[in-house]
Amino acid sequence: MAIGPTFGSLLIRATGRTLSVFYMAVFNSLLYTLLLCFILPESITKEQMAFSRAKYHADLSDSNAERRLNTAVGLLRRVKRTFAFLSPLTLFMPSIGKSYTNALRKPRRDWTLTLLAITYGITISVMVSSQCKARSKH
Repeated sequence: MAIGPTFGSLLIRATGRTLSVFYMAVFNSLLYTLLLCFILPESITKEQMAFSRAKYHADLSDSNAERRLNTAVGLLRRVKRTFAFLSPLTLFMPSIGKSYTNALRKPRRDWTLTLLAITYGITISVMVSSQCKARSKH
């Protein structure tokens, strides 16, 4: 946390200009972008890309056909596609676990990750609100 401001103050002291910090930030962003584009390898193969692209286009054509038949289905698909970026959060949904104590017992849902995420959210909320209250007193 203290490295950025320290480096910034040293840069301002060395150059005598406040804008040098922003120039350095732009340079770092450009360097990072170039590293990502040209050095970091792609995580999936060309075949996997082609398969995913074909599957996406098939889903898109299916949804277009369904939208023509039923407008409500098209709206639901559009909403689902809009919030698709939240799909990794399904990791925190309770999963059905095995009952190791009794084989005849019905499997129960495992809520540990859900409760962990809720607890973490509450903790962060309390930390942020306490910082806001501390700042408003001064």
